[in-house]
Amino acid sequence: MEKRYASALKPWKSFIRILSYLKYHPIMTTCVILVAIINIVVSLIGTSILKPVIDDYITPTLEGIMTFEELTSSLIRLSIILLSLFTLSFILAIVQILLMVRLSQKAVTRMRTDLFKKLQELPLSFFDKTTHGELMSRFTNDLDLVNEMYTNSFLEILTSTGLITGIIIMLYVTNWILAIIASVMLPFMILLIRRFIKIAHKNFDATQKSLGEMNGYIEEMLSAQKIIKVFNKEEDVEKKYDEILTRMTNESIKASFFSNVGIPVVKNYSSLIFIICTLIGSALAFVFKISWLPLTTGSLSVFITLICQLYRPLNRTTNQLNIVQAALAGAERVFFILDMENEEDDKKEKYVLSKDMYWIKGEEKIPLHGEVIFNNVNFSYVKGQKVLKNISFFAKQGQKIAFVGSTGAGKTTIANLITKFYSIDSGKITIDGIDINDIDRKSLRSVIALVLQSTNLFAGTIMDNIRYGRLEATDEECIEAAKLSHAHEFIVKLKDGYNTLITTGNDSLSQGQRQLLSIARAAINKSPILILDEATSSIDTRTEKLIDCGMDELMKGKTVLVIAHRLSTIRRSNAIMVMENGEIIERGTHEELMNNNGRYHSLCTGKFELN
Repeated sequence: MEKRYASALKPWKSFIRILSYLKYHPIMTTCVILVAIINIVVSLIGTSILKPVIDDYITPTLEGIMTFEELTSSLIRLSIILLSLFTLSFILAIVQILLMVRLSQKAVTRMRTDLFKKLQELPLSFFDKTTHGELMSRFTNDLDLVNEMYTNSFLEILTSTGLITGIIIMLYVTNWILAIIASVMLPFMILLIRRFIKIAHKNFDATQKSLGEMNGYIEEMLSAQKIIKVFNKEEDVEKKYDEILTRMTNESIKASFFSNVGIPVVKNYSSLIFIICTLIGSALAFVFKISWLPLTTGSLSVFITLICQLYRPLNRTTNQLNIVQAALAGAERVFFILDMENEEDDKKEKYVLSKDMYWIKGEEKIPLHGEVIFNNVNFSYVKGQKVLKNISFFAKQGQKIAFVGSTGAGKTTIANLITKFYSIDSGKITIDGIDINDIDRKSLRSVIALVLQSTNLFAGTIMDNIRYGRLEATDEECIEAAKLSHAHEFIVKLKDGYNTLITTGNDSLSQGQRQLLSIARAAINKSPILILDEATSSIDTRTEKLIDCGMDELMKGKTVLVIAHRLSTIRRSNAIMVMENGEIIERGTHEELMNNNGRYHSLCTGKFELN
């Protein structure tokens, strides 16, 4: 069976962990529990009053011992007491609901916050294997189900559990023989319900996973509409969507069936207990009349009423199975992420970057220059499939080192390793002579500015997106960075200029314009190490030449690593590394490599094309 169909392993552990979020709000939680206890006590008092009403008032009146006026007066007093109790219970129930709504929102908000923070701490490899749709499903579908469980099911389960406990205690107080008979029959009903719960939970878990898969697929298809339409793949896309939807629907039907089938089971089994206890109780009270086991009409009425009341909390609890099972399945998916290991970072003392641009560890103080050295570095995304093989090179401050090669040669991987998005298999990477494993991760990434081929702009103004590179930058500095990247020219032509809003999925900016903004964001960062990964791939040749002039100013004094397909962008590099199959097969300046008549010469003269 595929992993997505696997049932939840520890539902009770997940249930307890969900409730553990209530500990952060002890006062509200305590108030909710106290109000629940008061309501339960009031309900049981209301039932227990039935015995004195029958035995002390109604029966004596029928036997002529008490007058009708005395009966009426006594019943009015008892009615006033009961009305007062139930009015108090009603008011407290309203307060309880208000508290529980606030409590559930606060608990789920904390879970959402924990999940979001956790995603910021997970390694990049996690996002390589997980679709955005699946992650969004955790935040929406899964946590919405948990919220529903907090709001509705928690109160029902809390109240019903307390009421069942109170009823069982009162059953034994009223008549222990009948209570034993009822207790012997109850476990069979509980076993049946547990069986239904187990089957339902398995299918609810599968439903939630299929829902996450469907969300991921929908997101992927929505973002690829142009490709789908140009290749006439609409029918294929619809067919796969129908497959996922059909599977999810079947799993949901099974889950709902086994969850709801417990309701008639509880109802009919409770009726069976009621009939048996009524027959035996009537025989004990009116036929056998055992002296050492007195059972009055009032006691029997209380016992039968309690048996009827026992059905209601059991039924309400069973009714909540749908919500609880779905919430547990969703919560386990959330907890699975929360329990994942963060990016590797041992607890030993690390070098950190000081405000005066020094690497500091204890008494040691090393000036920041941004010198990068790879020494026999090997790396693989998948164990046993090497992507980089014995890579060695150095890049000093003020140098521009370029990497060129076919797609899949390992160029972008080098950038991923410098930023420590992934850990190397063997070898060593140093910055200013310090192993990057000995540098605090945040300090390491603070000295690197990265411009990727795929541009990521955030919701906000153009000015906000440029300032993202250095939040304390002034407007003037942002504009200067935009001029350096030649983004200023198109920005000022926009209606709102630098205050133009960028929204998710907004196509008002071309890919080239977005890339210019990415370069401006890197320009304002002022980091000593600059990595350009196909940074000008979406920009026309004319604009690229203009940017090239501005880049000289941007690169001044920095260690620059350039990954490019366009050979025109790397001619003036201090060194060019030609890569193939994860290895550096040639290295040297443009002139040296041209004189070697090797792969680089073939690329420049058109005898060989990058693939």
